[in-house]
Amino acid sequence: MVKLKSIAQVQKQYRNIEIELTLLPGIPGLQIVGGADSLLKESSHRIRAAIKSAGFHWPKAQQILVNVSPSGLKKTSSGLELAIVIAYLLESEQIHLAEYDKFVFYGELGLDGSLKAPEDLSYVPFDYSNILFTGKTETGFEIESIQASHLKDLVQGLIAKKARREVRPQARSDFKNWKFSREQAETLLFLALGKHSVLLAGSSGTGKSTLAQALGDFLPLPDSEVFFELKKVHREFNVALTQIPVIKPHHTTPLMSMVGGGSIPAAGEISRAHGGLLIMDEFLEFNPSVIDALREPLEEKRIRVARGKEVQSYPADMHFVATTNLCPCGRFVPGGKSHLNCRYSQKKCQSYKERLSGPMMDRFDVVFFQREFTQSELVISGGEIADRLKHIKAWKQSQRPRITIEDNSWLPQWNLSFRRQSALQKVARTLADLDQSTEVLTAHQSKALQWACLNFELLQKWDI
Repeated sequence: MVKLKSIAQVQKQYRNIEIELTLLPGIPGLQIVGGADSLLKESSHRIRAAIKSAGFHWPKAQQILVNVSPSGLKKTSSGLELAIVIAYLLESEQIHLAEYDKFVFYGELGLDGSLKAPEDLSYVPFDYSNILFTGKTETGFEIESIQASHLKDLVQGLIAKKARREVRPQARSDFKNWKFSREQAETLLFLALGKHSVLLAGSSGTGKSTLAQALGDFLPLPDSEVFFELKKVHREFNVALTQIPVIKPHHTTPLMSMVGGGSIPAAGEISRAHGGLLIMDEFLEFNPSVIDALREPLEEKRIRVARGKEVQSYPADMHFVATTNLCPCGRFVPGGKSHLNCRYSQKKCQSYKERLSGPMMDRFDVVFFQREFTQSELVISGGEIADRLKHIKAWKQSQRPRITIEDNSWLPQWNLSFRRQSALQKVARTLADLDQSTEVLTAHQSKALQWACLNFELLQKWDI
């Protein structure tokens, strides 16, 4: 009898399971026991066709008995097909492998012997101490594997033990060659280091959307625990997760699609951005109900969806970036009498801005007013920003435990909410980290006051 390791879905959770296979005298056939569902039992026809297509023989006077252990629990998985085939080829001595019990086999078969990665491969919680052999896949996990498009090629690779290491999650774009101004570079460094929620405001054509999109390229890779959670969330959307999620919903996206819901509760765009970046471009063009629905998940890092008797809770811990023009025509520019550039009245512009409620504004750590940049000002490459960010993070890690601000005397004597005070302190600490300073200096405090407090006051008063 041969025993192999594989993975199956048990009560909507993925578990490591064991395939036990033996050959018994009798009419040739394949019987699967141990809680296999109808989908798994139907795979017997594909398994037989794949074995013959790969040049191996089906038993003539023996029955193949497969037990999916532990028994007693209902199981389903198309990825078990590969494990069953390899177990049969070993038991019938058509192939010979050393230490096969240390491997994890998971792959889906075609009738012609072709191999492909099951659709659920992106969120299966693999045991990284083992080696996974599967079909072709575009997902990038740091596990050793042999990838082949056909069962025959895979077997040859197994025998030769030509295992290779897959790449980590794929890079989003070639951002290293992008060019930014010094001000934009400072903004990207600050946001990437501190993961601050930000409202990028300004006139059209100032690069707000480009800056928000570029931020996704500087997000850190998640650790394995976080990545497992991301994969489980993305299972709701039937999406193979190959990159850190950067979600950019259109401003016409309805409330239910953003927060989740339905007759059978399902996750929304907010949860799809969990662990990554949520960009809401043209923020003030979103329905006010959608904007205000962000308040709780941004605060609690989770969102609870209730529909009748069904209640689901989804994670919603994301880096939040919103961009907006300051008036309906998008020509309003902050500063002095520059509002004259806009064909709308200042009153019209102010009413546009008032779509932002005070409680929603309080969820932003900082507000940045974006200005236009000339081509000559774009002098810093994305690669330089990434290198500096890596250097700062290494310094920050060496300073553990972190030095926090205990003295609140520098905070302005205004009627600030607790969130605003907290934002001021976090922003000042990030600014100190950018300068690799263990202490929060006066310069850091002054800039924090501007970004996390005064800019909000200017926006509220429309005195910009």
